[in-house]
Amino acid sequence: MDGIVAASFSRHTIINGAQRLLKPKRSLFLCGILFSFVMACVIAIIAAQAFAQPVEWRQRATTGGPGPLVGHSLAYDSLRGVTVLFGGLRGDGTPPSADTWEWNGITWTLREVTGPRPYPYYPAMTFDSARGVTVLVTHGNGVGKTWEWDGTVWSEKLVQNPPILDGAAIAYDAGRGVTVLFGGIDSSTGSYSDQTWEWNGVAWHRNLVVGPSGRVRPEMEYDATRHLIIMSGGSQMGSYDNQLWEWNGSAWRQGIITGRGSLSYDTRREVMIGWIGDSNNPYPQQTWQLDGGTNWTELAVSGPPGRRGFGKLVFDSVRGVSVLFGGLQYNDITGVYNGLGDTWEFGTPCVAPTITAQPADRSILWRTGRAKFTVGTNGSAPVALQWQWRPNSNATWYDIVEGINTSPFNPRTHFTAAGSTTGSVVISSLSPALTNAVVHWEYRCVVSNSCGTITSNPATLTICGACRRRGDPRCQRCRR
Repeated sequence: MDGIVAASFSRHTIINGAQRLLKPKRSLFLCGILFSFVMACVIAIIAAQAFAQPVEWRQRATTGGPGPLVGHSLAYDSLRGVTVLFGGLRGDGTPPSADTWEWNGITWTLREVTGPRPYPYYPAMTFDSARGVTVLVTHGNGVGKTWEWDGTVWSEKLVQNPPILDGAAIAYDAGRGVTVLFGGIDSSTGSYSDQTWEWNGVAWHRNLVVGPSGRVRPEMEYDATRHLIIMSGGSQMGSYDNQLWEWNGSAWRQGIITGRGSLSYDTRREVMIGWIGDSNNPYPQQTWQLDGGTNWTELAVSGPPGRRGFGKLVFDSVRGVSVLFGGLQYNDITGVYNGLGDTWEFGTPCVAPTITAQPADRSILWRTGRAKFTVGTNGSAPVALQWQWRPNSNATWYDIVEGINTSPFNPRTHFTAAGSTTGSVVISSLSPALTNAVVHWEYRCVVSNSCGTITSNPATLTICGACRRRGDPRCQRCRR
């Protein structure tokens, strides 16, 4: 009997012990499932909200930009936050442009390039984010050439290059760290290339695979969500191909949908933006959104007017907009093609800048004083700031530069500034010309972005040059 009780007790103890051990594990398992479910719901809600955000095209008012161009290339430099433009035909009979331009979201800047530069006729260009360089494929002296732009100089890569491929498509595969090149016209044979090449920063490698037929001027973009290269369009002997293709690094797969036109991948909303034409109109004039690689949805937005081809589209990941520049427009009435030099952006509606905190008055001693003015701002990025000053309520405001700023009225009157284009500017090293005076200077900040400009209230800087002690009645407001 004792043996039976002992045996039963031992079995009961074991079962209870096992249950106690299993319950926490089961709880942890269920908590893990619940946490995964909640996170999936949160991600889905965030994605849905991003997907549902209103979007629009807006033309950017610019002066002094590249001018009308066709056959140029664009690439977005995500490290420096600028869109790089190179090459193209001007459309006026002059030689192709070999200029390098950069767009920061507000202005186009012509880069002063010293040394050699690539041949500018229909180059293929993309940005290698791992190495921080813009990769460009073109030709020269009868051979294909590879160039890289680091933001300062163009450098030719002395390697075994692909053949001369005018009008090839190019995209950087961030998942695999290689630049992919496809198509174009092989100048050595005059044939449409169906070759797939990859560049790893050291050497080119040809992938001997079966894929799309040869074509010229297709468009390629990297889908960062699905980790694939998407290619659209292209033509052969005037016949346009509407099929989408996908490249996963080892094989091409024909897409289940059609589309043709410029592409940019919106990394914020995780959708591919296509500026797409239709079978009867090879020049794009509709804006589409490709979600998950399975469905094109036409967006009810008013875009760049008219029928335009050969415009280039890239995504600015810092500002969250697709940038479109130039192209060739067909006039339905006159039947004439015109080159275009306008800049458009596609994304969520732009919010004009506002001042959230005004700069405050300051008072200092000229010998040891330092004054700091701060402004708070809001609005769609990028927001540009420029501090200004004027002496003694002069009618004219002057932009402050980094370092020494000199009065236009008295060269002995000067100060040193730091942070002249930031939210806070520091004024110091006031001039000796102020030793026997109490002077009032004013400072303000001009804030601008792509859809507006606003100026802060002026703040007064009282500079006490005659103070010899803290209690001097002439400058009670001054402090060390």
